[in-house]
This record gives sequence, structure tokens and C-alpha cells, in this order.
Amino acid sequence: MLSLLPTTLLLLLSAPLSLTAPSRSLLHRRDVQSGPWSVTSFSDGCSPGGCVYNFDITSSPSTPSPASPDFSTHCTAPFGTPDPDGEVPFKNCADQSVSFRILNYNDEQTGQGTVVEVIHSFENETIHADETLWGASPTIKSPFPTSFEVEVTATSLSL
Repeated sequence: MLSLLPTTLLLLLSAPLSLTAPSRSLLHRRDVQSGPWSVTSFSDGCSPGGCVYNFDITSSPSTPSPASPDFSTHCTAPFGTPDPDGEVPFKNCADQSVSFRILNYNDEQTGQGTVVEVIHSFENETIHADETLWGASPTIKSPFPTSFEVEVTATSLSL
């Protein structure tokens, strides 16, 4: 089973351990080969109390890694307001292993657009590590489609 792990992970696992070194390491892999996560029932709306995004998101079975647990959850949050550093924070979905943020922008050439970013964090029991998968939708424009895909683009392992 060990031969199925990426070469970079094998190198990290075979490195000598120091008793004085921190017990956790971080490894980023950007060459994720996976199926996308499906977003359905995407909507946005405003009322006197504020504006919110709502959607459901479901993983493809066992993608991108056999150790990745499947999920299907509902996500809702008010329109994102940047923090003092200018970053829009991630919000937890109903399944708190899944978080998202909505990034709105205005580009002179393409006009207004929106990107949905999603992260899924879980314990990878195959290699005994915490794993986080990152994904992003293509740019969507109002009126928003009710369904689209979020492509998994990166992953990190914390050993």
C-alpha cells in the first residue's frame, strides 16, 4: 500500500526524525488528480436583515483520495465582509469539516464575477495525518447558475 503514496510524501516519511524537531510537518501537493465537488441549489438573496448565499455541496465518491471521506452538506452565510487584512473569512457549512467563502470582484475586462472557494478538512486514517483539500469554482456571473462544479486544486497534509 505504501507504494501508492506520492514520491514527495515517501521522501518526507523516510527522512530521519529529530527528537528536538516539532512533531508535525506540513506538505503541500498541488498536482491533485480528482473529480469535482458538485454544487446544487445555489442561490443568493437579500432581505431587510441582510444578504445571504445558500447552496448544497456533495463530494464525488472517494475523490481525490481513497482516504477522503465523502460528504454532502448545506452551506449558508451572509455576504462575506473582508477582515482588517482584506481577506474574506471562510464560514463553516452544516458539516463543519467543510467551509467556504464567496469572493466577489469587478474586473474591467470581464465585469463582475463571483468565485466559490471550498475547503474540506479530515483525518486521513491511511497515513495518520490531518488532510485539507482546497477547491474553487469557475467564475460565475449573475444571474447565478443553480448548479456548477468546484474543482479540487490543492491539498495539504499535516503529519
